[in-house]
Amino acid sequence: MQLLVAGMSHHTTPLRLREKVALPPEMVPSALDRLVHGAGFPEGLILSTCNRTEIYARPRDAGSAREAIEFFRSLHPDAPAELGEHIYLREGDDAVSHLFRVAAGLDSLVLGEPEIVRQMSEAYGLACSAGTAGPALHRALPRALQVGKRVRTETGISRGVGSVAGAAVELAGRVFRDLSSCSVLAIGAGETVTTALKVLRPQAAGRLVIANRTADRAERLAARFGGSAASLVDVARVAAEVDIVVAATGATEPLLRRDALLGCLAGRGSRPLLILDLGVPRNVEPSIGELDGVYLHSIDDLHAIAARGRAERA
Repeated sequence: MQLLVAGMSHHTTPLRLREKVALPPEMVPSALDRLVHGAGFPEGLILSTCNRTEIYARPRDAGSAREAIEFFRSLHPDAPAELGEHIYLREGDDAVSHLFRVAAGLDSLVLGEPEIVRQMSEAYGLACSAGTAGPALHRALPRALQVGKRVRTETGISRGVGSVAGAAVELAGRVFRDLSSCSVLAIGAGETVTTALKVLRPQAAGRLVIANRTADRAERLAARFGGSAASLVDVARVAAEVDIVVAATGATEPLLRRDALLGCLAGRGSRPLLILDLGVPRNVEPSIGELDGVYLHSIDDLHAIAARGRAERA
């Protein structure tokens, strides 16, 4: 099959570079338009998640591989020159094999994580809506999604920790011996936060606050999990009051900053604060991890738990 993949993932690229090319959903349609009508590929799809950004395209000619890499670099013109060193390329059967491995969760940070099927399905839907999916993608994507679902239902790959959010919850269990009374601030109201709360909320039954850019989404999610909604302007104050912060939004700049949090921590005492930043780009200013009693973990810090998950599922 004529297909190529150009991209970068947690396997090849550190977080500081991955967050440079991550695309929020609202930017994908215009990027697809540039890929097909600007770069000249007959058809194309863009998959952008916390752990990978990839373009899947049908090549036009022998120079398409080089053009795919150049297009990938153009996603963020201000990205450092070293970005090119981390981009991988797959062509033909290798590209198809890669597609199926991604859909099955075999290429994920946490082996077998379930979110990738939904994310790939949404990416395919965006390509169809934008008119950039053609015969090659219409043949490959539905089949890859079908096989990905079969892998999860017919094998043991989904046992144990099943997602990056699940691995983050397991980390919280290590910091707090008793999660039952822990209070939680969730920054964001998307799928990653929802997945984390599905696992965390039955264990951490204390106060729950959800802060999101869109107030009604925060209120709906808060009602679902028995919490309350707050504005993003209050995240530093609320973060200083709770035990666990889970952040995952599409914001391009940190929403929780060191100076704001430091000013709110004075009366906290020695109680630890665990912050799980699952956003790409990062939602929490990295220097917050230097504050006394604050334990900040980014999505790349979950590699150790993911490795154990791979061992259990292999």
